[in-house]
Amino acid sequence: MPFGKWKDFDACVADFIGQGKDEESAKKICGALRSRLGKESFSWVGSIDLDSDGGNLIRGKAIHPTKTFHPEDWETPVCVYLEEELGKAAHGLAGRPLFLDHLYPVDGKVLGAEYEDGAVEYVAELNDERVLDWIRDGTLKHCSIQYDWSSLTKVDGVAPRGIEFDHLALLKNLQPGDTQTTVEIWEGIMQRIREARGLSLEAEWDAEYTNNLPDDAFAYIEPGGEKDDHGKTKPRSLRHFPYKNAQGQLDRDHIVNGLARLGQDLSEWATANAKTLIREKLCAAAKSWNEQHETDEISSEICDVGSEEGSVKELQDRITTLTEERDSLHESLKKANDRIGKLEKEKESLTQRLGEAVIEPQKAQEDLKQAVLRQLREAVFERVPTHWGYGPCEQNRRVKALIERLEET
Repeated sequence: MPFGKWKDFDACVADFIGQGKDEESAKKICGALRSRLGKESFSWVGSIDLDSDGGNLIRGKAIHPTKTFHPEDWETPVCVYLEEELGKAAHGLAGRPLFLDHLYPVDGKVLGAEYEDGAVEYVAELNDERVLDWIRDGTLKHCSIQYDWSSLTKVDGVAPRGIEFDHLALLKNLQPGDTQTTVEIWEGIMQRIREARGLSLEAEWDAEYTNNLPDDAFAYIEPGGEKDDHGKTKPRSLRHFPYKNAQGQLDRDHIVNGLARLGQDLSEWATANAKTLIREKLCAAAKSWNEQHETDEISSEICDVGSEEGSVKELQDRITTLTEERDSLHESLKKANDRIGKLEKEKESLTQRLGEAVIEPQKAQEDLKQAVLRQLREAVFERVPTHWGYGPCEQNRRVKALIERLEET
């Protein structure tokens, strides 16, 4: 796995010695960085050049070696992505623009991409607060890649070769072809990058340092543990979200990173009650820090969202939205039923008039066929977006085929 901007541990040590560190200090710094970067995905971000302050950065997994359905984009409906091909193409995603649902350009671009841990990982800059809010509240949590299908060759008839990415789409209203894709806010990325470059290493805590912290340095401790002779819970893995150092002082970086992680998927231990307790502890810590450091305040929007007033307002807004959507659906259903009833009456009227020989039977049948065709044309899409999935695409294709058969008869 990549180790920040260095090939290996020795290269890291040599780099810091070149910056004036003695060998022992350089090894301690590199050991701490390897402990942190080597255990996590996105360890390659140390090589990205950024001017951003980090508040508008997102990260995620854009595509995995998987099977997806593309019935209208390729000659065969099944597409299989090969690990080798994704690995070759990953770097080409850097610099590509961002879109919403493959249709609308978004202010932002992909800053870097790498194939790591079985997926094409990306870091992107997003300058649209509305879309950032959708990511924060979970409305938008998947993405999709777009490329030119016509330029591809195929391996075994189903696997694309020679992928060249066109853009990265953030999906709000469309279903992803790869359901394991992710989109997350990454407010802690700048600190990680600075640490990987050796600009701010004092706050780096390795496993030994963290294990020696007292229990009150952690925002949450799972139940079921035991206390050792020093009053610390064991096993140490039950302790989560450290935010105080060994001297009992608040640590800004760990508070910020902890608040950022609350918006991500956590392990099974993180129940709703656990997340509430963690949020309360970290938000109180952030408030305390801000009172003591007016020129270095922690941005803690998640604390406002998590407040009782914010939660009630958020719930009320959601209820209002759902109510409006329900009323709209009911109105659409009523119109559809009215239209069906009208067509039934037209059919019955045509049948009666045919029996009375008021009009010729052939003309009545033609009128009915044209009425049906009008309804079908109103219901069919000229082109279904790629990532709606196989079912809607196949249904749309069948309706098109039915229209063609009716028009030919």
